Amino acid sequence: MAKTSHTYQSILRDLKAKKFAPVYVFYGEETYFIDKLAHYIEHEVLNEAERGFNQTVFYGKDVDCKTIAAAARRYPMMASHQVILVKEAQNLKQLDDLMSYLEKPLDSTILAFCFKGKNIDKRTKVGKMLDAQVSFESKRLYENQVPAWIEGYLAEKGVSCEQKGLLLIAESLGTDLSRIANELDKVLLNHEGKKELSLKDIADSIGINRDFNVFELQAAMARRDFQKCMLILNYFNSSKNPFGKPVVLLGSLFSWFSKIMLVHTQRGGDERSIAAAIGVNPFFVKEYVLAARNYPPKLLERIFSLLLETDMKAKGMNGGSADDDALLKELFLKMMHTVN
Repeated sequence: MAKTSHTYQSILRDLKAKKFAPVYVFYGEETYFIDKLAHYIEHEVLNEAERGFNQTVFYGKDVDCKTIAAAARRYPMMASHQVILVKEAQNLKQLDDLMSYLEKPLDSTILAFCFKGKNIDKRTKVGKMLDAQVSFESKRLYENQVPAWIEGYLAEKGVSCEQKGLLLIAESLGTDLSRIANELDKVLLNHEGKKELSLKDIADSIGINRDFNVFELQAAMARRDFQKCMLILNYFNSSKNPFGKPVVLLGSLFSWFSKIMLVHTQRGGDERSIAAAIGVNPFFVKEYVLAARNYPPKLLERIFSLLLETDMKAKGMNGGSADDDALLKELFLKMMHTVN
């Protein structure tokens, strides 16, 4: 029989409806969803009076699996269920000691494991048994999925945001959902009662410069506007912006130019099909099409060589000795003034 597929939304929906499973297993690289599910189980499944006698929170580094199994076999006192929550389960040893309990768990116990930042080994017998429970793999979102997640997060709180604001948040904060959620909560607190957030609201609250950010840098690069690129690089350097570091900016540049190379393979496609092919929001497609006109394939090959050369210099190889600002400005000078 095929295993039932569980999602964050389906598990949370069942928990709220009090449709409890005897064993939950949350694992994966994206800790945000694991933390949210663990928080709900810890604070909402039992009421305050029931938690005093019927809830135990273990930490993987401080407990062994035999102790967890023994606690799970207890019956609740003056409640329908007891909760056993195992945080940082990735630190547990001797998982095989859970097997006898997993074979026949108590319906009156809600046992939840949180393997943060780690997958369970489904090749082992105990790994297969854990995966057969109500398990959920919390995967990191791809970059192009983050704006939609931000939009959904805000919508749950009854707030909308202009598209450019969503994209700026995603571009500036990356894919760490916990960090993004914290920053969004800051924006909402600063603009309490406001139902629609502007780009200015976002930039002012999160501390992003509306005119000098990686989003605007890419737009300037698409136009091959060398002077604007230099202004933004100067701002990165003077403000100690993370994108002023080659190790951060080079990764972003490689991703951007890789997408431009993909645009060259999409001849005749409409904006939506191009967006799907290169993995970006349709809002950005015109910019990438413009960039493709300004960066033909042969020039892109030369630029990839320049990115590699700069990366090696930044790491002290190939005679690299210049500071970060000088290295990046040299890179942009070569990229912008190299002709096909």
